[in-house]
Amino acid sequence: MRTTIVLMVSAGMTLAQQLASTGPQVSFEVASVKPSAPPAAGRSGNYNMSGGPGTPDPSRFACENFDLASLIMLAYDIPSYRLSGPAWMRDTKFDIVANVPSGSTKEQFRLMQQNLIAERFQLKTHWETKDMQVYALLIAKRGSKLMESAATDPMMRMGSTGGITQMLFTGSPVERFVMQLPHVPGVDRPVLDKTGLTGKYDFELKLAGGPSGVAGPEGESVFTAIEEQLGLKLEAQRAPIAILVVDHAEKMPKD
Repeated sequence: MRTTIVLMVSAGMTLAQQLASTGPQVSFEVASVKPSAPPAAGRSGNYNMSGGPGTPDPSRFACENFDLASLIMLAYDIPSYRLSGPAWMRDTKFDIVANVPSGSTKEQFRLMQQNLIAERFQLKTHWETKDMQVYALLIAKRGSKLMESAATDPMMRMGSTGGITQMLFTGSPVERFVMQLPHVPGVDRPVLDKTGLTGKYDFELKLAGGPSGVAGPEGESVFTAIEEQLGLKLEAQRAPIAILVVDHAEKMPKD
């Protein structure tokens, strides 16, 4: 007899988040979670991540110098403002190396990450909905200036030259830009993508430091820079946001 399972996905939660509590356990074939070596040992202090479904190396996942908060955000595909937990989750960095089962989907891959940190860090969480002040990213009156991309692998680069910071996106969905915006000084709240743009795009945003924080290279505000350079705009709104709350976690992973 064949059994069909129908899943109702709650608002504000991804399918992977629902499956984490209602579906079968999915796990890496082999996984190592260890504290990162300090930079003094000749290693970079930067975040590094590679592999997994949809990449050139789908069978091997590795990340380096990720604190527990970042591992949780990666596993649940959420920005920092949607995670609530103790401050010590930022204190210690960890490295993960894991073998991904052949044919795994991206949703299964997310579940593997969630199950791994739940097991090794004894992580327990729950979801809450909070009404928050946000910015909605909208298309400006003159229309979007984002260019459709032919690139197959999304990429984001950031660099500074002569006091100008350049955020360069290649083959990226708008949501990737949205996730970066709350980290830009002057954008002091979560950002929601309400552009309706569903493709992959090539675009860049140039910003410069100013007396009131980051601004456009011509001295205009961040908001004006986004509108002038990208044809998009940020509008203040309030919205219910699903927050992942950490109820318990161990500071060090178990073997």
